[in-house]
Amino acid sequence: MGIRGLLKFMEEHSDVFQSTTVYDSSIVIDGMNMVHTLYFSAKLDMVHGGDYCQFAAECESFFANLKRCRIRPYVVFDGIMDESKCKLETIKDRMTQKIERIRLMNESGGQRGSHVRPILTYEVLIEVMQRFGVTYMQADEEADSEMVNLANYLKCPVLSMDNDFFILPVRYGYIRSDTFEWKHPCRVGRSSCFAVPASLYMCDAFATDFGIDVKQLPLMGTLLGNDYVETDMLAPFHSKIKAGKAGSRLTQRAQQIRDVISWLRNFSDVDEAVREVLKCYVLKSRPQIESLIRLSLSQYATTTESNLIPFVEDNGGREIVPTRLRYLTDRDVVPGWFTRKFRRLEINQNAVSALCLGEVIIDSTVQDLALPSVDDISTNIRKTAYAIIHKDVFLKRKQKSKRVVVKELSRKCLNLKYVDVTIGPLEFDEVPSLIEIESLGEKSREIVMMNALCVDQYLLSSYPYSLKLILASVIYTLNNSQVAPRPADVITLILVLVQYYYPGFNLDISADHVTRHAATRARRSNNTNYDLNFVHLTSEWQSCLLNIGTLNEILRGPSPKHPFPPVVTSELCDFSHIHRVYVHIRGQSNMVRCAKGILSPFAPGLELFLDIYDLLKRVVVGVVF
Repeated sequence: MGIRGLLKFMEEHSDVFQSTTVYDSSIVIDGMNMVHTLYFSAKLDMVHGGDYCQFAAECESFFANLKRCRIRPYVVFDGIMDESKCKLETIKDRMTQKIERIRLMNESGGQRGSHVRPILTYEVLIEVMQRFGVTYMQADEEADSEMVNLANYLKCPVLSMDNDFFILPVRYGYIRSDTFEWKHPCRVGRSSCFAVPASLYMCDAFATDFGIDVKQLPLMGTLLGNDYVETDMLAPFHSKIKAGKAGSRLTQRAQQIRDVISWLRNFSDVDEAVREVLKCYVLKSRPQIESLIRLSLSQYATTTESNLIPFVEDNGGREIVPTRLRYLTDRDVVPGWFTRKFRRLEINQNAVSALCLGEVIIDSTVQDLALPSVDDISTNIRKTAYAIIHKDVFLKRKQKSKRVVVKELSRKCLNLKYVDVTIGPLEFDEVPSLIEIESLGEKSREIVMMNALCVDQYLLSSYPYSLKLILASVIYTLNNSQVAPRPADVITLILVLVQYYYPGFNLDISADHVTRHAATRARRSNNTNYDLNFVHLTSEWQSCLLNIGTLNEILRGPSPKHPFPPVVTSELCDFSHIHRVYVHIRGQSNMVRCAKGILSPFAPGLELFLDIYDLLKRVVVGVVF
C-alpha cells in the first residue's frame, strides 16, 4: 500500500534504524519483492526477454549464503486481489508506467527504459527454492498482514522493500532488502559462524521517538495516503492541520508527514481521531471517507488467526483452505488438491482469480507495442484452463447460464483494456472438470493439452518425453505469432531446444567473431542488433510457456506425475545470449549451414537439430525455409 515519501522521511531520521547481523534465525521474506530485488540488483537483461540461467544462479547464491549463516527463510507471495478491488487503480497505474518504459526501450533500440520484469522470473525462483528445500507459500490476498503474523509467530524479522512495514506491528523488526548484505556475510566474533549485516527498523522505537502510540501507526499511514485512500482525497484534512510552510530543510511532503504525526499526539483513541478527521468534510461525503479510512485500517490490522501458520507448523502438511475458496470447496466443486496447489504456488494465481473474481490481470513485458499484446497468443491455452476450473461451478448453478465470461485486463496499443474470454457449452464439453481430472487417464490428459496447443499428439510421439511439451510450445508459437516468423527465428529457436535438451552443451559462438560481425552491421544501422520482431516472438513464446505450465499443473491434479514433464525455466536460456546468436545467424547467407557449424562439435545436438528442422518445415505455416 505504498506511502509516498515515507521511505525518504525515515532515511532522514536514521536513528530509527539500528545496525544488526542476522544468523541462526528464521526470516520471513516478501516473495514478490524478492524477485524484483534479486533480478534488478544483479543488473540482468531486461531488454531481450530475460537472462533466466543467470537469474537462477543469483537465486542459488542468495539461498546458499542464507544457509551458510544458518538463516531459515520463509518466503510469502501475494495471492489474488481482495473483493473491494481498491488496489485496482494503483495496479493499472503501474501497468501503464511499465508500458511507457517499454515504449522508451523500443524507441531507443533497447538503450533506454528499465525495470521491465521478464515473464518467467517467478517460475525460476520457485524452481530454485524447491531445489534448496525452502519453505514458501501464497497468501489468500495481499500478503503483508500474513507476513507480520508469521514473523511474530516465528519471532523473527521481515525482509522486504515495502514501506508498509514501517507501519505494521512487526515485533522483531523490519529489514529493508537494500540493507540486507547477503553477498557479504561476516564472521560472528571469533567463532566459525557467519552472519548477514543489515539495518533493522523497530516500529516501537519509531513511535517512542516521535511521541505517538504504536497503535496509531496504521492511522498515520492512512492519513498520509495509500492505495486505499488517495492523498488528494485527504487534502481538506491536510489543509486544516497544516502547521505552516515547510522549513528550508524540509520538503513539502516531509512537512506534511510531520504535521500528521504532530496532530496524532492529541489523541489516545483511534476512533476519536477518525471522528475528528471526518469533521474536515461536508456531511454528504463523510460516509464515503469513513468507509475508505476503515478499509485502509483493516488492511493494516493483524490478528492471531492465520491461514499460513498451520502450513508452516506442519511443514506444508496441514493447511487452511484459502478464504475465497472455502464456499466452493464446501460445495464440492473445488477439490482439496487444487487449493493445496494454490497455497504452494504450483498453480498461477490468475487461475484462482479467474475462478473467484471472474477477472485476471495480465502484466506487460518487452514487446512491439505496435502489435497486439504478446499474451494474446496464449488466450486459447488460458481459455482451456478457465473451462476446466469453471466446469463444476457452471454445471451446479441453480440459474443456468449459457456461458461463463472471464475478463482479462491487458495492454491494447498504449492503453489498458478489458477483453472478455467467453466459455460456452462447447468448450466445457471438450475438457474435464477439476473433480473429473482425479480419475482421468494419462493419455486423456495429454489429449487435452495437445488440443489446447492445436498440435497432433502423434506428431511428437517419436521425440524424447522431456522435449515434447517445449517442442509443442514452439510449434504453437510459430503458427500463432503476430510476427511473421522468418527462417532465422525458426533456426534460433531450434538451437534453444537443443541446448535445453542437452544442458551440458553451450551455444558457444566466438565472442570476438560475434562482436566483429555485430560491429560491421551496426555501422549500417544503430538499431540493427535490437531486433524487435525477434524480441516480440520470444516474448510470445514465454507467455505460452507460462500458461502451458499452469494448464499442465491443473491437468496433473492430485497425481505425483505431470501429463508432461514441466519446462524447467531456470535451465531455459539467457535471452540476451540467444539474441546475439540470432543476430549472428540472421546475417549469414546460408543460415542452416551456420547452425550446423555451431553444432558440429556435438553430433547428438546436430542430429536433434536436423530432426526438429525437418519437422518444423512440415508443420509451421507461412515460413519460407
